Amino acid sequence: MYFHGVASASWFGTIFAVICIRGVVSFSDEEHALLHRLLSDYDKNARPVANSSDNVTVRLDMALHQLFDVDERNQLLHTNAWMRVKWWDNKLTWDPANYSGLTEVVLDVALLWIPDIMLYNNAASTYSLRRDTKAKVTYDGDVNWMTPAMLKSSCSIDVTYFPFDHQSCPLQFASWVYNGYQIDIMNASAEGDTSNYVENGEWELLSIPIQRDVKVYSCCPEPYPSVTFHIQIKRKALYYSYNLILPVIVITAVTMLGFYLPPESGEKVSLGVTVLLAMTVFLLVIAESMPPTSEVVPLVGMFFGATIFLLASSLAMTVIVLNMHFRGVHHNKVPRWLRHLTLFLSRIVCMHHAALKTLRLSHNTLQIKDANVASKDHAGAENFMLVNFNKEAHSVETTANQNQKNIYLDRNDTEDQCALAFAQSTREAFNEQSEMEWRIVAMVIDRVFLFLFLLITVAVYVTILTNHP
Repeated sequence: MYFHGVASASWFGTIFAVICIRGVVSFSDEEHALLHRLLSDYDKNARPVANSSDNVTVRLDMALHQLFDVDERNQLLHTNAWMRVKWWDNKLTWDPANYSGLTEVVLDVALLWIPDIMLYNNAASTYSLRRDTKAKVTYDGDVNWMTPAMLKSSCSIDVTYFPFDHQSCPLQFASWVYNGYQIDIMNASAEGDTSNYVENGEWELLSIPIQRDVKVYSCCPEPYPSVTFHIQIKRKALYYSYNLILPVIVITAVTMLGFYLPPESGEKVSLGVTVLLAMTVFLLVIAESMPPTSEVVPLVGMFFGATIFLLASSLAMTVIVLNMHFRGVHHNKVPRWLRHLTLFLSRIVCMHHAALKTLRLSHNTLQIKDANVASKDHAGAENFMLVNFNKEAHSVETTANQNQKNIYLDRNDTEDQCALAFAQSTREAFNEQSEMEWRIVAMVIDRVFLFLFLLITVAVYVTILTNHP
């Protein structure tokens, strides 16, 4: 029984395999017969219409697969797309019942009439789509031609808001020879297909709206319809923010440290010049990353230009502070208006107590010392006049009184020397006080410049970096 069952199973398997092979051979024969009937009297140069006045409706669609590159320098867009072209061919119809239920065949497009769809804004050597692929034809005459395409198109790149820019690059497809009365090109959908899109590291794909236009060219009076795919992309700004904007902000922050550097160190100007040179070298390094255009100034270019101006302004502020700091060496008094201005500014920059106390005390001390100097000078002059008077009054006296006069004159000379020494020490104290006042003025002005530089820097950076859609 066991061997009888095995033999029966083997017999049925053989019969099933023979039936399948006969079915495949029969189906292949039917397809061969169908292709022979369809292409025997087919003319691929003639439009598939019943009347010459009829037009062929061509529906165009695109599935964007990959965005290779956006060349700002040459204004080019490199993409990889899958084009989908559909039309109706009245010569490619049949009854599936006559061909064992066959409803679809695959034909080489070189054997069929195909619309001469071309990329109008093409920037490559080949304008037309690839014709080395095949098309699917259904029994009711619908032709579905899907072909991959490496597209290189021209695109006007607007770098006004670089690196926070949005771009819209068109891909305009239309017939090169047939006008609108012969081929009516329409879009198959409202937007392009992005289901198989491969993400790009620099650009983010937003959408692909499709637009149909009809245009009359100067060469021909007939209308020429076209379908345009607008590839809307947005630049991913993380790379540029990290490599371009952040280092500039750090360099600007280092510049603020120069305001805290003491003028006595002699390195305030050196630090400012070093930072300015570092910024210049940085701009030379990143010059290749900037879009080379003379039509507009990119947003990042305005950012760099504003930074250069701020760094140069901080260097000028440092020179002014150093000039005030060392002006007291020449024994110049602080002007009254500058004294009041410094006292007013000290309240704004939170240096009110120290600066006000020092300046007021120094002002009162200098007034007292000036009065003492004047008093001592007057007393010294009176003593000098008294000495001269005594010399004349006692010139006729006898020799016996000469010793007493000399003692009196020695005492007056000692008083004169003391007065002159006191005046000299007072003048030295005045000069030291003047130097201290100029240092205080320079310290307050330096702090004011720091707050002013910080305020302007924040305002400029926020205005520039937020000025984009």
